[in-house]
Amino acid sequence: MLLSELGLTRADLIALGGRNFADLCAQLVYWKGKERSENGIYKTAEELRKETGLSAYQQRKARAQMVALGFMSESYRRLEHRMYFKLDTDKLKALVSGLVKRVVETVTKTVHKAVRAIQKVISKEADVSKELTEAEMMLTFEWAWNEYPKKTGDSRARAEREWTNRVKEGVDPLYILRGIRGYWDHFARVKMDDKYVISAGRFFGPDKHYEGWA
Repeated sequence: MLLSELGLTRADLIALGGRNFADLCAQLVYWKGKERSENGIYKTAEELRKETGLSAYQQRKARAQMVALGFMSESYRRLEHRMYFKLDTDKLKALVSGLVKRVVETVTKTVHKAVRAIQKVISKEADVSKELTEAEMMLTFEWAWNEYPKKTGDSRARAEREWTNRVKEGVDPLYILRGIRGYWDHFARVKMDDKYVISAGRFFGPDKHYEGWA
């Protein structure tokens, strides 16, 4: 089974439990429906390491999260020396749906408040760099930075500078955020190595890469 069949993305799972959680959860979802035992999915730690890149320790932590959230159960068969996993995908979908609803409600209120303040300043055709408060600018950038796919060695300072420049030019922050989400979905779908991810500074830069994903 694929995440897309559940109407979910890797980004949804990351929001629910983090990157390691998302990697393991997505892989176990993939094996759901392919079980060879009524006890559930059987995969060794070594098999999961090869499939996800997660160490045994990282797997244990992610599994503990999944069990704690209540959509996965584990059963150890002593005679077989095997650990089986059962997933309740309906409960997983409900958890993500509830999380997304809460996040969207909170973020929408927060971002819209900042955007209204920004647009109010811009509409005055004044020197935005003098009138826009640091808090208003940071509010939208923090959300964008946290949403953007992480790239090793990416420069936050450059990303913040380019983000600020685009907003000062009159680009709607919500438009860039839609671009980030579109790029994130592509990143998760193709399981792109982070070395191929466009740096955030370049994505927010004058070439406006976000326009192709909004």
